[in-house]
Amino acid sequence: MTEPSHILAAVAEQLGLDGEDEDAVYGCFDGFPVAASTLGASGEFGVLIQIRHHYSDDELASEDSFEWDDDLKRVLADGQVKFEIEGGIAWLTVFQPEPWLAKKALADLMDRVMAGLSSAGIESLGNVCHYCRSATVQELTYAEGRVAQMCDACLAPRRRVQDDQTQISGMGVAGALVIGSMASVIGAVVWAGCWIADFVIVNSLSGGQGQIVVPQLLVIGEVVTIGGLSGGAVGLVVSRISQGGYHFGAIIGLLGVLAAVLMGECVIAAWIVISQGVPFSPVSVLVVAILLWTDAGLENFVYRAFAVLMSLVCAYFISKPKLKPLGL
Repeated sequence: MTEPSHILAAVAEQLGLDGEDEDAVYGCFDGFPVAASTLGASGEFGVLIQIRHHYSDDELASEDSFEWDDDLKRVLADGQVKFEIEGGIAWLTVFQPEPWLAKKALADLMDRVMAGLSSAGIESLGNVCHYCRSATVQELTYAEGRVAQMCDACLAPRRRVQDDQTQISGMGVAGALVIGSMASVIGAVVWAGCWIADFVIVNSLSGGQGQIVVPQLLVIGEVVTIGGLSGGAVGLVVSRISQGGYHFGAIIGLLGVLAAVLMGECVIAAWIVISQGVPFSPVSVLVVAILLWTDAGLENFVYRAFAVLMSLVCAYFISKPKLKPLGL
C-alpha cells in the first residue's frame, strides 16, 4: 500500500470520504469538512489531513485548552502524528499511515482528535456555510488544495473573479493585438540587439575573421540567454493583457515571439547589408536573412532554432495568465 492512490483510497474508505480530486480525497467526518492528501516520496508517504472549522484565530482557545486522551498524547509525543491548528483549519499529519490503515485505526484516531477539538470549544456547524454562517451547503468545495464548506452565494463572487480573467471580449482581443504588436517590436529589438552584439564581439576577438573557437557549453549558454531575454521581453509585455481566455495570453505570446524573430532577423540582415556596404534593398535584406540560417552550416541552424524554441518557452510561461486564487 505504498502508492499514494492506494493510501488515499484506504483513507477515504476508513473515514467515509466520498469526494475525490486529482491528489486528494475529501468529505465530511463528524460534521466537519475534511480532506486528505499524501506527503513524501520514494515509497514512504505520510498523510496530511485537514479539518476545516469556522473559528478565526481570535476565536480559538489556547493550545493548552485542548484535552487529549492518553493514547493520543502518546502518539503526539513520540512523533507518530503531529497536530497544528490555525484560524479556519486544523492539520493532522500521520507520518507512517500504513500501520494505522492496516489496523483500520485511522477513524479511531480521528475520533480522538475530534474529541480534543470539542474539549476546546470547537464545534461543527453541521451543513451551514462557514463563511456567511446562515445558508445551507449541499456540496463541499475542493480547490487549490483546500476543502471548504461554502454556499453558492459566497462562492459565486470568487468564481466570478476567475471567470473575468478567462472570458474573451471584443475589447480584450483589440487590446491584446495592440499589446502583442508592442511586444513583438520590443522582442525584435532584443533579439536583433543580442545577435548583433554577438557578431560584433566575435568579429572583434577574431581580428576580423568572423570566427573564434569557444567551448560548446558557452555557446549553448549564449543561445539560451538570447532566447530567454527575447522571449522574456515578449512575455512580460503580453502578461499585461488583463482579460482573455486562459490560454489567450499565451497564444499571443507565442505569436509575438514568432513575429519578433522574423522582424529581428530582418533587422540583423539590414545591419549586415549596411555594414558591408552592399546596396540596400528589400531583396538584399531578404537574401542575407535567409543566408543567416542556411550559409553557416547545420550547427549554426540548430543553435538559432534552439534560441527560437527557448524564446517560445519563456514567452508561453511568462505570458500565461495567473488565475487569482479562490482563497478558500
